Order: sequence, then structure tokens, then C-alpha cells
Amino acid sequence: MIPGPDIIIACPNCDALAKVFSLTSGNTFGASIWTDGKMDAPMLPRPPAITKCHGCDTIYWVADAKQIGEYSFWESEESSVDPAWKDAPEIEQLTEDEYFHAIDSGLGETTEKEQHLRLVTWWCSNDRYRDSSTSVDQAPEDRCVENMHR
Repeated sequence: MIPGPDIIIACPNCDALAKVFSLTSGNTFGASIWTDGKMDAPMLPRPPAITKCHGCDTIYWVADAKQIGEYSFWESEESSVDPAWKDAPEIEQLTEDEYFHAIDSGLGETTEKEQHLRLVTWWCSNDRYRDSSTSVDQAPEDRCVENMHR
């Protein structure tokens, strides 16, 4: 895995800065692929397509955020990189509840966006069962079943 530059974006609602990692190169060595289609690949991490602003708690599509700039962590500390860019928090995955909130809020306004939201919500719902020591004797919540059917 070879990291690429960090991309600095601004929240579409409040303009708070956030950082999105990128990769120059990656691979799937050591990856786990689950029967629901989720792939955990430590050498090929992918940034989330949707996230929550750390400033105003707005959930938004990363692609809808304005790209402010980018910088490589290979650049020296003496470089002219804006300190606000370096201090910007990295975007994070949503929680299961936040994914359901995104669906309920209408953030899946296109077929592709709805499918993506429902798929990652399904994966997030299934994450509780991925640890082999977790008991699977409990029925999934109604909202999880409804999401799978949709």
C-alpha cells in the first residue's frame, strides 16, 4: 500500500474542513470477503462515500463537498501547507444508526445513491456477526430485514 495525498474538503453545510485519505497503490493480500459482498482489505482501505461533519453533524456525500486542496504527508513540516489542512480531522464511517438516518432523510435521492446507502447499511448491520465469537441466535431488527428486502 502506498498512500496518496490527503484531500481537503469543506462540509457543504458549514464549510468545516475535513481530510480524505487517498491511495497511490494498494492490494488485496490478506483480504476477507464476506458472503454479503463486504470486503475487508487492510492494504486497500477505501474512504467512505458518505460521512458526518464534525462541525455541524450534517450527513453528506463526500462527492458533494467542495475540494479545497490536497497535500502529501511526504511534504516536510517546513512546507507551505496550511496548518488548518493538517489539523483537519479525517472523515469517518457512519454508524449503523447514522446510515439508517441518512436513508430516512432522503440522502438516497438517486437509484445509485439509495443502493449504495442500503448496501453499506446492510454491511454495517452484519458487522456484529463477523466476529466468530458472536452468537447469531438473535433475529435481526425489523429495520435491518426491511433494508435487506429493499
